[in-house]
Amino acid sequence: MSLVKIFLNLSDNLFRILSFLILYKAIDFKEDVISSAHELYGQILEVISLIPCGKVATYGQVARLAGLPKHARLVGYILKNLPIETDIPWHRVINSQGRISLSKLNTQGQNIQSVLLIEEGLTVINGKINLKKFQWLP
Repeated sequence: MSLVKIFLNLSDNLFRILSFLILYKAIDFKEDVISSAHELYGQILEVISLIPCGKVATYGQVARLAGLPKHARLVGYILKNLPIETDIPWHRVINSQGRISLSKLNTQGQNIQSVLLIEEGLTVINGKINLKKFQWLP
């Protein structure tokens, strides 16, 4: 099957993630590119699923633990494209300064990520979490 036909059969999400992976040179463009993209996607989601309730990890930390150092943006991109209904604890991933990145707002105008972290017992002050206290250290 040609690469064009393979791309045409991909879901929009996977296509965007695959394009991102190629653009940022996380994977080489060759025939096994789709299996590589699935593998990297799975590695990142697996690490995120290990972050315990009441703890957070940074985008860079998740990338390193997934075996993809220097690919923190890829982690953010994958999280941005997760389906709304997901069991992956996406809200436990924050930036390296302990700040919550831009997140959707709920019907009350509150940052959804902040609300979810507070529900898990974390202290969020002005969109920031104390990494010394709440960072997951596996």
